[in-house]
Amino acid sequence: MNKTVSKLLLSGMLSLSLVGGSVISNISLVAHAEETTSTSSSSTATPDTETITREQETQNLLNDPDNKRILANEAEGIDDSDASIEAPTVVSRDDFNNDNEYYSYLRTHPYVKTTDTISTRSADVAMAGATTAAKEYSFEGLQHTTVIQKAYIGSTYIYVTQLSGQDLYLSRCRIEGNVAVYQDEMKLTDFGHSQTLEEFKYNDEYYFWIGCKGVETTSSGIPWSTQVARIQYSPGELKYTDAPRFSSINYLNNTGASNGSMTRSDSALSSTTNRLFIWTKNGDGTAHYASYDATQMNQILDEAVSSGGNLYVPFTDSRVHAAYIAGHPMTASALTSLISYDSIQGFEYNDADAIYISSGQEGDTPAMVKFAWNTTSGSKVTLNNSEFGSTTETEGMQLKGDDVHLVVDFHDNPNVSMIYSVPKSAF
Repeated sequence: MNKTVSKLLLSGMLSLSLVGGSVISNISLVAHAEETTSTSSSSTATPDTETITREQETQNLLNDPDNKRILANEAEGIDDSDASIEAPTVVSRDDFNNDNEYYSYLRTHPYVKTTDTISTRSADVAMAGATTAAKEYSFEGLQHTTVIQKAYIGSTYIYVTQLSGQDLYLSRCRIEGNVAVYQDEMKLTDFGHSQTLEEFKYNDEYYFWIGCKGVETTSSGIPWSTQVARIQYSPGELKYTDAPRFSSINYLNNTGASNGSMTRSDSALSSTTNRLFIWTKNGDGTAHYASYDATQMNQILDEAVSSGGNLYVPFTDSRVHAAYIAGHPMTASALTSLISYDSIQGFEYNDADAIYISSGQEGDTPAMVKFAWNTTSGSKVTLNNSEFGSTTETEGMQLKGDDVHLVVDFHDNPNVSMIYSVPKSAF
């Protein structure tokens, strides 16, 4: 199974899988123990430090909509991993790679409901207008033909991610004028699809925050990243289970309560890298975002590494609660009114608590919105360039200096990806 699951034992007889990762029996509860993926050895998870009681955690898990569905399926003798189980009933265009896949899915699954279409020109969102996008970089020598999901522009190198099945390839490309030339790469096994790639310096070492643990959380077949990991760049292969990381991101708060059934997540760093921003989207179209003290989050992962035990730390951990700064939920309608094309392609976050989202599937004009923390007020811009056309797709972004840099893919044969920029003043 690709889902985040662990075994639930009831009355010592019934065995089934619950989303949320807890082990419940008539005598014990282990909160958010992640399933061991290795088949060569087994390990016993130890309870995580909690700020809520076991009874409260048990009730939270049993109230979770996904767990209710799993319990109902088990009562009917249905394996929740069975592909024949009815698909999630709320999907959006953003869950698919292109329009053809989306409309084909709706034709073949007529019972599926889509999220309500709400005007992207809400009264709360001002249209800043169109602005010309300047081409900054092209790429040479990339070893994979899939499009670039996210790029991080450094002083000497540009790092880019490309998805291939469940795996993510992180390539290092040397900047030579306006061309980034491939040097080497990492294969990140089972890291999945995300737009997170944030470099930072901590204790005189350079790291990246990056999404990991790809899970097919929707019927689109896309393995969305469901956790956030800290890695160091080193050519070769890295399995997500070998990376220190945070799990149970659907508990993105400081209360210990689940935010719902999460389908995807992404992260960004504030401009000074002091705060880690994390965003999640649920199956019903709602979303949550929060910021955490980045130094404290790194110290938590240091403790996980030095302990010699589990490398993952759930968001229910009291230390994560202590690192929490602020967070807010978003209704499906509020999110839809902010973005363009019902599409979320990338995130950025600055020191003034402003959030940027890029939008645009294949054939859409690239667009971005900037909005203030805990508001639905924002400013949208669309990007113009004579090279944009019917094969253009918008991807991840990066705030750098006075500009916003954006990956734009061209679904040609072969695929081509480039980086463009617009001034921050365009917003």
